[in-house]
Formats: sequence, C-alpha cells, structure tokens
Amino acid sequence: MKMLLKITYLILGTLVFIASPLSAEEAENNGTPKITINGHILTQQNYANARALLKKINPHAKQQEVIDEMISRELLRQDATKQGIDKQPMFEQRIAEFRNNLLISMAMREYLRQHPINDEVLQKEYDNLVAKAKRPPKFKMAHILVETEAEAKAIIVELQAGKEFGPLAKEKSTDSVSKDKEGSLGWVTEKQVPPEVGKALGQLEKDQYTATPVKSAFGWHVIKVEDKQEERLPSFEAVKEKVRERMQNQQMQDYLKELEAKADVQILTTPLPEKDDSQ
Repeated sequence: MKMLLKITYLILGTLVFIASPLSAEEAENNGTPKITINGHILTQQNYANARALLKKINPHAKQQEVIDEMISRELLRQDATKQGIDKQPMFEQRIAEFRNNLLISMAMREYLRQHPINDEVLQKEYDNLVAKAKRPPKFKMAHILVETEAEAKAIIVELQAGKEFGPLAKEKSTDSVSKDKEGSLGWVTEKQVPPEVGKALGQLEKDQYTATPVKSAFGWHVIKVEDKQEERLPSFEAVKEKVRERMQNQQMQDYLKELEAKADVQILTTPLPEKDDSQ
C-alpha cells in the first residue's frame, strides 16, 4: 500500500474536522461498506469525511489518495488502541480539551447563524470604512506667482493664446524656488498649500490651469495641475467577505460581553508574576 501519510491531515482530522454535508447520493450510501481493515468497516460516510478534509490540503487529491489516507489513519488508530493509548490520562485530557474547543467553536457558529449580517448592513460598514480610509488627492502643481491681479490676468490671456506654461513661469514668476523649474512645486495636497490655492487645486483636472487669478498672502497665482493622483479603494463586492469577517469579530466581542455581564466570575488566585528572562 502506498503510504501518503500527512501529519497536518492527521492532526486536523483528529482535532478539528467537522464532516461536510453529503450529496444526495452519498447520503443514500453513507452506511455502505467501503473498506474493511482487520475486520473494521470504513463506510461511504468515512470516505466522504476523509475526502472533504484531504481536499482542504490538496484540492487535486484523487480517490486512491483518499483511500490510502483512510487506511493509514485506521491502521494507526487500531495500533494506538492496541497499545492502550486511549486509556492513558493524557488521552482523556486531550479528549476533554477537544470537546471544550468544539463546544466553543460551535457556540460561536450558532451565535453567528442566529445573527446574520445582510448586504445592506455590510454596505453601510463598507461606506464608513471607506470614508475613514480615503486619503486626499495629490496634485503635481505648477504656478506662476506675480504681484498684481492685472499681471496674472495677462498671463492667462497668453496661455489661452497658446503659449506654454513652463516658459512663461521662467520669464514672469517671482517665486525664486519654482521659476527655474518651469513653476513646478512637485506633489502637494490641498492642505499643504495656502487655503485659496488648495481650493483652486481641488477644482482642476490634469493639464488644466486656473481661468482666473488666485489671490493668497504671497501674491497672485496662475495655477496648473500637471498631474493628479486619487487613491483607488477596492469595490464593495471585492471586499464584502472581509467586511463580514470584521463585523463578525465585533459580534463575537459583543457576545462575550453579554455572557460576562450575566456571569458570576471570581478570580480566586493571583497569577504568579512572569519571569523576566532579560535578567
């Protein structure tokens, strides 16, 4: 017999596996003997359970691989029983731990089943998360700074006549920092510039410039947006299940708070102080 024993499979199969629902055909045949090993019968139900578990580890597992795993597990189970491992205190302790963990898991599943979250609630939570996560757009900004409104209006007329923004900035801008870079100030957000300039940026798209001069404490600006970046967040459908998981985690916290509020909890002993390994 080809041994395909997988430790992960064995541990999962022993500790956390809950049988997946059978198809109609499997349900009809779930008591039909599939394999016998030393007189012990493994049924179609055992096969269905083993297949569902193994496919979590290896989605492409073939029927013979599933059967080999079933045989390996059953041989180990029989040998463990023969050695009396099931009578050892450690075994009984682990069974109790497994039972408790299963009860906890099923209690949480039952609570979530009784408190489903519909798409309307998920959409509202998604909208709230988007509003908190959304970052302001960034603008690659250039400007021509002059002293008077009349000068700024004259520059806009030249732009409308087809003159290039960069050469005009080099020729006419009074901003010594940006004029030699054709007016470029690099990437900014609306809050990183004077309020009047930020407001004008928010009204412009890529390659647009202000049709009227913008006044700030520094003088009069003709502003151009050379490029624009807006953060693209994933759609609701793309992250719906992650939002559901987030909300279910909160549901579990609320569930536990409800239980704690009703319970009589007394801590009778003080935990020993943790040892400081750094000393």
